[in-house]
Amino acid sequence: MTLLVLISAVLGAFFLAWGIGKFPILGLAIVGMVALIEWNVPYLPMLFSVGSIQIGCTDAIAGVLVLSLFFRLDIRRFRSVTASAILAATFLLLLAASVVLGAREFGMSGSLNEARPWIYIVCCFCWTMNSLSKREVEKAQILIILLGCAISVVWLFHLAQYGFGSTSTYVGTREIAGDDVSVGRLTTSGQTIIISIAAILALDRYRAKRRAMWVVYSALLTGVVVLAQHRSVWVAAFAMFVAYAILNLRRLIPLAVFTTLGVTIVAILAIAGSLGELGRSISESSSDSRTLDGRVFDWFVSLRELVNAGLVETFFGWPFGRGYERMREDGLIIDYVPHSWYVGATLRLGLSGLITGLLWMASHLRRQSYIANNVRVPIFLGLGLYCVFYNLQWYLTPIIAIMLIGPRVLGSRPTDLSERAMHESE
Repeated sequence: MTLLVLISAVLGAFFLAWGIGKFPILGLAIVGMVALIEWNVPYLPMLFSVGSIQIGCTDAIAGVLVLSLFFRLDIRRFRSVTASAILAATFLLLLAASVVLGAREFGMSGSLNEARPWIYIVCCFCWTMNSLSKREVEKAQILIILLGCAISVVWLFHLAQYGFGSTSTYVGTREIAGDDVSVGRLTTSGQTIIISIAAILALDRYRAKRRAMWVVYSALLTGVVVLAQHRSVWVAAFAMFVAYAILNLRRLIPLAVFTTLGVTIVAILAIAGSLGELGRSISESSSDSRTLDGRVFDWFVSLRELVNAGLVETFFGWPFGRGYERMREDGLIIDYVPHSWYVGATLRLGLSGLITGLLWMASHLRRQSYIANNVRVPIFLGLGLYCVFYNLQWYLTPIIAIMLIGPRVLGSRPTDLSERAMHESE
């Protein structure tokens, strides 16, 4: 019976990989579903064990995405060696070395379990970069908008069930993995940044298509971002909209309409009297700095310990499996990853890994800088700020890859003859 189940699972994974290879949007939809249910199901279930290593649904998704590449991968793309390729290979080598050294020092199970988020990010990113064509990017971005709308609907259901919560105000409890967890904010940070990106893409969709419904979508999505009360996402979203406005100075009308609609929605809700408690909640969220103070303290404690360990650790980091145990300001011992992708990257890959990753991103952007695109820069800016305060969730990596693929993006319009020729030659 067990053998039959195993054979069925392998065949199912093979056919799913084939389907994703033929229709990459299916893969994006699966990743999007993980983001959609994250608040309700933050930890996807485990499927089986191989020795001391447990294999879960997320591992299966990453494996199927990688397997699907064999049905679509074009090896001709790897014939030329570029600076970007060298940087990417260096980053992957540093990552692999950290996993191997961690397995030797702390055991394979401990090293792999700690490295899993990074492995998911690499698998999902590589799959997206090598699966989506430039002509499929527009469909992918519309899917992001739809995902933002779907997460907003889920937020409304949570609102109806629990009421408004905040960083310090809890409105009930829910069960996660058998434990009762207090309910505060009604979306996760990753879900909220997706809504923010969807709002920007919807606004850019209006710029390209001149349909008023996209402005309405953008306003409603931004309203959810505000009400979700993730302050660090507020900063990222604000930066995205400011950057988008600067890059579209001659097209401020849709931005003005968006702002008017957003203010109108908040005003109507406030006048209705149903948001008296929400107003206090938002005020508390915007002024309560305890969470930020704790994160900054974590950053400095972790980085100071790394630097004090020596030059080798500073430049190459500690191997995976070591853990993140440290003492909080109040003396409590904590062991979760510090809330910053940049800090987490430095702790495991050192300054060399962090700088290599950032240089690779910069080289890829510079290589495509000739493309007229007024939406990619704001989204990269927002995600860059988001990673200051949070660790990068693996389901966000397709968005980064989609922005890097270009040039056929929402709202992109060739402005000179060379760009028109580039588009016509596709």
